[in-house]
Amino acid sequence: KGQRFRIFMRDHFTCRYCGKRGAGVRIEVDHIIPVAKGGRNAQDNLATACSDCNSGKRARLLEVPAPWVPKPSFEPKPRGRVFRVGS
Repeated sequence: KGQRFRIFMRDHFTCRYCGKRGAGVRIEVDHIIPVAKGGRNAQDNLATACSDCNSGKRARLLEVPAPWVPKPSFEPKPRGRVFRVGS
């Protein structure tokens, strides 16, 4: 259960296949490479999928935008003074 939530957090609770998100969207954890095709339960093989995308997928491979890098949920702000190194 903890791994599933970590996958949801990593993917910002957004379907990696169609981009759906929000309160009305049911999300699930999907194996990118299905277990039936030799896929494992490693984090790099798991993705957040809406129930529509996941139920239609079955044991087929779907194209996931790669490399998929989640956008940060906030912009880091610089702290303190900025010093130049070198001349």
